[in-house]
Order: sequence, then C-alpha cells, then structure tokens
Amino acid sequence: MLSLMLAISCILLTCIGCGGMETGDAAGEGATSGETVVWKMATQDTADSANGLGCEKFAELIAEKTDGRYQIEVHANGTLTTPADSIQDIQMGTIELSLVNVSVLTGSVEGLGVFDMPMLIKDNAQADAVTLDHLDYWQDMMEKEGGFSCLTIFETGWRTITNNKREIRSAADCEGLRIRVMQNNNYIDIWQRLGCDPVPMDMAEAFTAMQQGAIDGQDNPAIFCISNNIPEVNKYFSPINYIYSCIPVIMNTAAWDSLSSEDQEIFAECAYEAAVYQREAARQQEQEAYAEMEEKGVTITYDVDRESFQRILQPMVEENYDKYADSIDLINSCAEAA
Repeated sequence: MLSLMLAISCILLTCIGCGGMETGDAAGEGATSGETVVWKMATQDTADSANGLGCEKFAELIAEKTDGRYQIEVHANGTLTTPADSIQDIQMGTIELSLVNVSVLTGSVEGLGVFDMPMLIKDNAQADAVTLDHLDYWQDMMEKEGGFSCLTIFETGWRTITNNKREIRSAADCEGLRIRVMQNNNYIDIWQRLGCDPVPMDMAEAFTAMQQGAIDGQDNPAIFCISNNIPEVNKYFSPINYIYSCIPVIMNTAAWDSLSSEDQEIFAECAYEAAVYQREAARQQEQEAYAEMEEKGVTITYDVDRESFQRILQPMVEENYDKYADSIDLINSCAEAA
C-alpha cells in the first residue's frame, strides 16, 4: 500500500519546489472568504470505479481544505464531454478539470507516447516512481506541448490479453490470434510483432465480434474485462502486463493561474492525496476482478513468461529511443531505484 505521508512530501518537494506547475508569480488572487467558486471535473468512468472514487476524494478534499471556497462538481459516465473533445474543452475553459487517458493525450502531447512503449514499466513500485515521484517532469511536458496543466496522474492498470482459443503463457502462444486493439499505431505494431492479427475496434463492437467469432480476443486492464463482460465471451486471461496504462488529471491553465499561491499548494496536495487513494482503490478492484473472472470459469495463466515478450518487443523500444530518449532514461532509472 502506498504511503500517504511520502506522497504528500513528494508533491511539496517536486511539483511546487522545482519545476512542474510552479506557484508564485503566475498565481492569481483566488477565491475570497465567503465566495464560492464551482468548477467542473469530467470522467468517462462510473462513479464507483477507481477513477470515479478518486475524483470524489479530490472534490471532498478541496472543499475541506479551502473551507468551501472551491467546490468541484464531478461529472461521471461521460456526461460532460467525450474523450475526443475533452482536451479542447480543457484548453478552451469549457470545463476546468478532466481525466484523459494518456494514449488519447498523445495526439496533443507527443512525448506521452512513451507510455505506449511495451515492457518499459515492470511493476507497481516503478510505476509509482515514474508517475508520482517524477510528476513535475510530465507536468512540464503537458504544459509546454499541450497548453494545459496537469494536477496528478491516476492509474488505469496493467494491460493484459484475453482470448477464447488457448492459454497464453509465452509470446509464441499469441501467433495467429485476431485481437481487438485500441485505435493506436503503437498497439497495432506491438501485436503484429507478436504474430497476431490486430483489429482496431471500439469496445462496444468488440463484444459482439468475439461473440460471433470474428475476433478471438482483446487487450485491456483486468477491471475493464469485468466492466465489458469479457468472461461471457473469452475463457482465457493472461496478465502479461505489457503496458502500464495511466490517466492524467488535466486542468485549464487559466483556472490554475487564477488560484492564489496558497490555493495552488492546496490543490497540488489534494491532487496527490486523491492519486494515492485512487491507486489503492484501483489495485483493490484489480484483485476483485481476478477473483470474479475465476468465479465465472475463466482460466487465469499466472505463470506468464514475460521475458519471451520482452525479447520480441524490446526492439520496438530501441527503434523509438531517439524520439523518447529523456523519458525512457527516466523510466529506466526508476526501475533501478524501485
């Protein structure tokens, strides 16, 4: 379990003190006593998901620590915006806060594409070091390339594979499978290298396609396998954990700049606390997803030979090194320190 005190101390040292979203000269006057500022926060996920719970925790903390001067309205289930529109909505100030998957953000912040490089992040300890301890690095990148601020980074989970043909214990077992993937060139490349026939497809269409046998399986974090009813159409689950998927909490820069320096510190601290809380919820829900899949008769292959995947996919990282050199070096340094 993550240490809340360590997380809070990290935000004070990294995000406020040395880079990232700095407080001070750019800070505004903020809301005064007796005044209430209401800001909207969007998520595509349900209120009881880890992301939804993280948003609610953030809203609760903001209301508490600003004595009600700021209120965060959480809009779950994609009721406020779509993933495709949310970046522009944030940039224009239509909404103040939104959760946007890192793979979606790469359209605006090319450097975030490093998170779509396979087998770079190995475990939760390294993932926490990359996204929390070095949050200021990603904040700088998003502000410079995307034109928006980033408060923190939530966790979506480890991408896995399910199918209805066979157990996948090594990379060789992927050969010939037709796998639904995201509309993302890196994901298509990954599964082609593994000998699959990757089919870019929306998840709403994927269930029917698997039901009809048009495709054999799909890749997703375990939690989304449950929410998308995958055990009804796929009986084999392999936690190859080839990509750590995360979801930054982005914020309209003008809204951030309108905060006083003291309120910026409060928002940063609350965001970090919410990220710790969200991670704990996500990892608990992941374990519950594993248990539910087993209850529904899904065979889970725990003894995956990750080195066999590493051997095939490492060249992809090497081919893209020049593009993401600083980020790859940072991620690798976190593996050594974790």
